[in-house]
Amino acid sequence: MTIRGIAHRGYPVNYPENTLSSFQAAIDLGFSHMELDVHMSKDGIPVVMHDHTIDRMTDGNGEIRKYTLEELKQFTIAPNEKIPTLEEALQLAIDRIIVSIELKNPNLYPGIEQKVYKVIKKLNMENQIYVISFDHESLQTLRGISNDIQIGPLANRIRPSHYRLI
Repeated sequence: MTIRGIAHRGYPVNYPENTLSSFQAAIDLGFSHMELDVHMSKDGIPVVMHDHTIDRMTDGNGEIRKYTLEELKQFTIAPNEKIPTLEEALQLAIDRIIVSIELKNPNLYPGIEQKVYKVIKKLNMENQIYVISFDHESLQTLRGISNDIQIGPLANRIRPSHYRLI
């Protein structure tokens, strides 16, 4: 495997992180991989944002899980971006870049693993995606949904219990 570069949250040097313009820039610059972060809206749609609130990145405030997708799309990320859905972000990436999806705070979003997998499967991107998370139980849930999806546990430091998981 050759990795030319991993675009963390897209290309946030010149574009707002985790936005379609940031992901498009990473693709255009020839990165081989990009990482994005996923939460879930009140109505069960996987959306892309690093934080579990919209406070830092948008002109709104509050937790993502308290808003429907339609409501989230009303907020703006400067200069004129909207919060992307996972599907919108992955559509940019199809056959162009490997995508690392980080499940953020999955304990806040019951069923997020199934919803994320459904989007990946719908776009036929199983061979182009790997899912990572600090929540190892969430990765086990995802493994139960699919033996084909690539998963990767994140850890701040390795503990003996991580070896059993791996």
